[in-house]
Amino acid sequence: MLALDEAALNERFSANIDVEAFQVLVENQPDEAVDSTRIYCRWVIEPGSSELVQSDNTHHQLGTAVFQIIAPKETWTDDADALRDQFLALFRRWRSPDHCLRVYKMESSKPRQDDCYQINCKVFWESYRRP
Repeated sequence: MLALDEAALNERFSANIDVEAFQVLVENQPDEAVDSTRIYCRWVIEPGSSELVQSDNTHHQLGTAVFQIIAPKETWTDDADALRDQFLALFRRWRSPDHCLRVYKMESSKPRQDDCYQINCKVFWESYRRP
């Protein structure tokens, strides 16, 4: 069931974010040399708690998906900000095609970094599925 949630989130992300225009690193991806003069991103799905909620074997799964954008210091930040806006619009009030998964909350932050401009975007999702 969790595999269906991850597949839905990955499909939504990869079909709508131009991974060629920006360096995008995903979970379990082989280490690659990142061009530190260009914007690069990380995409990670983090499953949370899961519980059985009904006698028909329906499971409630919670999780987050994190999209981290890093722009090198001394580069224009508009591209990073535009990518953040695109990502947040992509997942705002989104439901999976099978209507089992939904995004119910989003956060965006800019932690202070000395060596780069960083944006952290997080979507909170939940699903209800039966095996």
